[in-house]
Amino acid sequence: MRKLLPAAACSLLLLSACGTDEDTETNTSDEKSNQDQNEDQANTDDANADSSESDENEAPSAEKVVEEAVAFYDDLNSLYFVIEGETTMDLDEEQENVPEGSFTTTTRETQWDYVRDGAYYNRLELDVTTEGEENGESFSEEEPTSYQFTDPEDPAYTITYDEGDEEAIRYDAGRSDEGYDMSQGAAPYEQLLEEADLTYVGEEEVNGYDTYHIQAEMNDGSSDYWFDQETYYEIKSERETSADEEQAAGDATSNMEVVDFEVNPNFDESLFQTPEDIDVVDGELEDTVGN
Repeated sequence: MRKLLPAAACSLLLLSACGTDEDTETNTSDEKSNQDQNEDQANTDDANADSSESDENEAPSAEKVVEEAVAFYDDLNSLYFVIEGETTMDLDEEQENVPEGSFTTTTRETQWDYVRDGAYYNRLELDVTTEGEENGESFSEEEPTSYQFTDPEDPAYTITYDEGDEEAIRYDAGRSDEGYDMSQGAAPYEQLLEEADLTYVGEEEVNGYDTYHIQAEMNDGSSDYWFDQETYYEIKSERETSADEEQAAGDATSNMEVVDFEVNPNFDESLFQTPEDIDVVDGELEDTVGN
């Protein structure tokens, strides 16, 4: 019996050891399985995150960008912007009464637009310089800064004068004094959606603004637009047109760039006041030509 006890004890130890190894292997297998599942889940989560990030970074369609440019004007109550532009025209001397030559017109436009109680208030400051050649002779003309703004006492009227004038002309601008909203500014982009073949070109930085570049092909020419990625406000545009019987002056290229803008600025009454040294006289729109 004594010999059997150690043997039995050894057998029990061996069985116990075998059981422990099996349990260990089972636990290890379970842990590995759980680990594999966790890794698979982590890989799936990473894939979903990458997919989500990819969707967020995916370039919008040209149509989507222009639709957002239209929507920009939906809740707009006021807008301030400064635009610098340039237009170059090669005169088509083959057309009647058109001289030989070319010219470039450079503009700087500072503008404020407001809507108050359904009435439209606008102030425009414009600088224009033209340089070129006509029939072999060079010329350069710099216009005085012109000022134009809504009459605060009657928004249907506009007051305008040039720098150095002693009189400002007040005329009926033909605007309704009620029911106006800024959505009218979206009209050019609505036309693009209806009539143009739109192409998404890419992302570019323009004057410090991150923009989407869109190209538009229409029957009367090709245009490029750059829209601010945050607001979808138009930051830059370039356009080419060709001379024809209806547009006899010549081939032209034009571009404009926004150097500064502010969405929904507060109304500033001082923008609609005539300087004290300028008299305001009533007139007609025709009286402002060459003023």
